[in-house]
Amino acid sequence: MKNLIKFSIISFIVLFLLEITTPVFIKLGYLDKGLPAWVTLYADKETSYWHPKNVTFEIEKKNCWQSKVTYNNLGMRQVKDISKKNKKRIALLGDSMVENIELSDGYDLSSRIQKKLQNYEVMNFSVRGTGLSDQLDVYNKYIKNNEIDILILFITENDFINNYHLHSKNHSKSFKFINNKVIEIERDKKFFEKYDSNFYKLRREISKNFKGLNLYKLYLKTLHVLKTKNQNTNYKIDKKIIHNKYEVDFEKKIRIYDHIKKEFLNNLQNDIKLYVILNLRPYTFEKDNLLNNQEVFIKKKVIPYLLNTWKDYKEFNPYKNAKNFMINRDIFAYPYLSMNCDAHYSEIGAEFYAEYVEGIIKQ
Repeated sequence: MKNLIKFSIISFIVLFLLEITTPVFIKLGYLDKGLPAWVTLYADKETSYWHPKNVTFEIEKKNCWQSKVTYNNLGMRQVKDISKKNKKRIALLGDSMVENIELSDGYDLSSRIQKKLQNYEVMNFSVRGTGLSDQLDVYNKYIKNNEIDILILFITENDFINNYHLHSKNHSKSFKFINNKVIEIERDKKFFEKYDSNFYKLRREISKNFKGLNLYKLYLKTLHVLKTKNQNTNYKIDKKIIHNKYEVDFEKKIRIYDHIKKEFLNNLQNDIKLYVILNLRPYTFEKDNLLNNQEVFIKKKVIPYLLNTWKDYKEFNPYKNAKNFMINRDIFAYPYLSMNCDAHYSEIGAEFYAEYVEGIIKQ
């Protein structure tokens, strides 16, 4: 018993000393001020990814951005909880471009849209890392049950590959194209047996509730170093697939995306009005000779395909509007709508899309 008490006292002293000295490591740049973005993203056996509920995170991408991000009672990226409907509702659905964790609460895309459309309730169901098939699952699980009047689907060029089996995670839904058929691959059940075990659930709850401690930042840094070292030792990749991930099996990916799109449209409720909008990246505006081969391929092949397959939606391509928006504000220079250090939307990008959505809804 004495040994246990002694051990407990020593452990407490060590942890206390680490807690009060860790800010020195932060100041010296060995640790980040905020948490890594991945702490806000959970695996989900029904939607591939979702967020923790009722929590605010201070997150950071080192030497790039810091932000304060809140997830509400449903796990959506917004401050306001979901309650009884008293206005018409607009649902935003997309990936990281629309979740927009690079900007703090109140400055992000959905917050800006809400300020411009105060006669509506704007609800952001977007989750980074998702493709169109995952977004369909988010629609079925969350959007259908929340009395949505208008759905705005944001399309990003990487949606085209996110559900292809060579690029998806083991906990994501993915597809193969074999013998002229689209074959669905279910999410890995063994992964979720481990992920949903009591031990891992407890670990996530501890992380969520101790996120404000400097010790937690130290723990995450140690975990990241060990994880990176393990990946570098054991992870084997096909460099051709990684560096040419849009070009490889391009025609198969088209067939799979068309299949998912058809399924998505067939699942929409008849009383929901759908708008579809293209997310623009910095290379959309760049000259081809300044782009790498993959960016040129996306610009010449992927985006034209997406434009064609969603051609029934006149709101789909905001390129001209964005170009005029930047020229009129004398900001038509790199990084355009995104941050110089990150291809996701800056405050300029969020403001443009909020203005663009306002124009669509008020037509």
